[in-house]
Amino acid sequence: MSIQVTSVYTNTKEHNTKFRTGHGQSFLITNLQSGKKILFDIGTKGEDVLFNMNLLGIHPDEIDLIVFSHGHYDHTRGLESFLKVRKKEITIIGHPNIIEPKKVKFKKWFFNVKIDIGFPKLKSSLKKKIKFLFQTEFYAITDNIFLSGEIITRNEKDGTEDRLIHYNGKKWEKDPLVDDQSLIIETDKGLVIICGCCHAGLLNTLKHISQTFENKNIFAVIGGTHMLKFNENELEHISKVLVEKYKKPILYLNHCTGNFAFDYLQQKLGKETVKPFHTGYNLFF
Repeated sequence: MSIQVTSVYTNTKEHNTKFRTGHGQSFLITNLQSGKKILFDIGTKGEDVLFNMNLLGIHPDEIDLIVFSHGHYDHTRGLESFLKVRKKEITIIGHPNIIEPKKVKFKKWFFNVKIDIGFPKLKSSLKKKIKFLFQTEFYAITDNIFLSGEIITRNEKDGTEDRLIHYNGKKWEKDPLVDDQSLIIETDKGLVIICGCCHAGLLNTLKHISQTFENKNIFAVIGGTHMLKFNENELEHISKVLVEKYKKPILYLNHCTGNFAFDYLQQKLGKETVKPFHTGYNLFF
């Protein structure tokens, strides 16, 4: 089994490349034996995601499946442009809450402002190209690629915020982001975890997955970890747990991890353990 993980779209890139970047996330997971291709999230600006896919030599009709980590715009809004180009139906896997109303609230001068940050509003012609497969439990996508299921037990700090809200059917309230899920790839070296934003919290996510896969080591973590607002003490605790409990997995970080968190973890764990995962980067397992 050989798996290739490609960063199709995220916040950063190497300076000498033509890839387009933006606040968002999209990964391409390719089984190099079968040719099966899975998009995990689809970024913010669809035209930029399609541009990058073209540079990578991938057409939307070649994608077998889309999986969404959660329902925020920077992971889902590229779907509209993707569907306009794609000719055939596609299955989308994710938590049912990925399509619920979501907003961010903040104060602007003397006003309370709420801005839509949820799933894109699609025309009926595009909706016809989608078959949703909603999952809240651990789910086997292929023989070696899995969806984590809801990560409800969160004894460690998570990546929720008071400003991130959702409509619970009756009122707007703080979004617990129960829709946040990660992908797991079972490889010869151990488990490779791919996070969209990891709003459930990195340590909560690792614990949930390690309990699901007993006696399997976590080899690597890829993606965003939503540690933008973590302080030094919180990052010190994460570093300690990663070393003592998880035997220091390799961290390929991007998107919402935050520069301070990235630099701190790299200083504590080493450059051989904490690495950037820019747009256009590939990993092989």
